[in-house]
Amino acid sequence: MPQALLPLVLDGATPLNDRISVVCRDGRWTYFCGVEPVFFHDQSDPTAFRMFTSQLACQRACKQIEIVKAFGVTAKSVKRNVKKFREEGIESFYRLRKPRGATVMTEASNGDTGYFRERRMKSCVPVSFPLVFSL
Repeated sequence: MPQALLPLVLDGATPLNDRISVVCRDGRWTYFCGVEPVFFHDQSDPTAFRMFTSQLACQRACKQIEIVKAFGVTAKSVKRNVKKFREEGIESFYRLRKPRGATVMTEASNGDTGYFRERRMKSCVPVSFPLVFSL
């Protein structure tokens, strides 16, 4: 007769499912598969949290909805992180983000440029003295 396996979850642990659980002690999150620790990170490290929960979902160790329910994060953020993990890998979570350039107003981006040009001209004070530059 086959014997049923009991779920192995430590005392005080939050189960994601019957195999994976997580414990937060002394500011450190520790993930368990059964009773064996498989990963840990500091509570103040959201990048490691996103990376590892995405890895759990991609390896089908747990479902995305289980992550959402256990940690109280949005389903959209979990899906976005899983997509990032699948397409770009682990290093994408630790890569520096590209800096964004300055916003530049062009005729195409601000629509009716005549309105802004007229307002700018009305607010300008005419210069009545000559400008002299010496080299």
